[in-house]
Amino acid sequence: DRSTSTTIRITPIKKRKGEIMRVYNKTRALLRTLKANTTSTEIRFEVQGNNPDEIMAGNYLNWYVDRDPTFNEIVGDVVTLGFKRQKSYFYPYWDSQKLEPVIIACDPFDLLVDKYGKYALRTYTMRKEDLKNAKNVEGEALFKNLDNLKGTTKRSASDIYDNYLRGKYQGGHGDDKYNLSDVMLGEYHIIEQKEEETAEGQASQGKTKFQTRIVTTSEDSIEIHNEDVYDEDELCFISYEPERNSEPWLMDALDPQRTLDNMYSHMEEFYRVMGKGRLLKRKGIKIDRISDRDGQIVEYDGPDSAAPQFQNPGSIGNDQFNFFNLVSSAMEDAVGQHPDQVRKTETAKGIGYLMAQDQTNISEPWKNLKSSLIKVGHKLIKL
Repeated sequence: DRSTSTTIRITPIKKRKGEIMRVYNKTRALLRTLKANTTSTEIRFEVQGNNPDEIMAGNYLNWYVDRDPTFNEIVGDVVTLGFKRQKSYFYPYWDSQKLEPVIIACDPFDLLVDKYGKYALRTYTMRKEDLKNAKNVEGEALFKNLDNLKGTTKRSASDIYDNYLRGKYQGGHGDDKYNLSDVMLGEYHIIEQKEEETAEGQASQGKTKFQTRIVTTSEDSIEIHNEDVYDEDELCFISYEPERNSEPWLMDALDPQRTLDNMYSHMEEFYRVMGKGRLLKRKGIKIDRISDRDGQIVEYDGPDSAAPQFQNPGSIGNDQFNFFNLVSSAMEDAVGQHPDQVRKTETAKGIGYLMAQDQTNISEPWKNLKSSLIKVGHKLIKL
């Protein structure tokens, strides 16, 4: 719509009622490719050395690979969150109920880590009934001061993420009457410096050590439900960043993804309209369409000279398809993976070459993942 001599205003086409905006989800395919490259090989730990502790550590780490969820699944979750959020976390910790180390993936929306590594807050929900019934191996309750627990319908302590999840998943989390509602817990990890004690139980002069205090409380409460102290001088949260000091990888893919969605919808609309055909009629001529199982009858009211005529169906030119493929290729270039090219290559040599090129393009995420996994292995052995 040319409103002035120097300005052109584009009026968007209004979608008809009931028309669906098509999505060509290229992002998900690329994420699956990245995840498959990360976890396609079974990870086996090798602990160097022959002393009993090293042999036990190697056997334990390889045994943990076969747990449910498997270690590969945990790695895949951390990698996916890392590409979506820019940063994600492994959290290996000691499970007081199972009496063994456990690893989980942490979403940065539910984890706040001090940039100096001295403080962290992890938030999560737990069913009120499970919270009251949680016990260690000796049968002692893991949590205390549970009389005034308040249920919550929030799915995340982050307002931004909670609003997103509420829009995606309707409904609350159980009935508070039967202790089925969720409780939002906050787990504070604090690195403290403490004077060492002598053999007689007295504080030594000048000698200090670091310890990690973990305090668990609940939303809208000043009660402490659990408190543990470990001789640790660093937090157990191990970060993974695909690329250092950059925007989340998914941000690069959003703009071409929107372009693909618009083109996909445009092409479908074209085929639907041209497949049914279009009529050209003179203004003022009344036309009725009668449809049955086998076809359509078009009736018009007017002179024969004004009879409606069918317009010959057109076709989409090569430029549109070329641009569609160009946008798809540019999106793969931004990610560093080219599943379309690999899929179109018939020879094993060609596939191997393309996969090697892709791994070169995204070497930084794999190097950073290797660094994080080494820290996870050390932490597990220590636990």
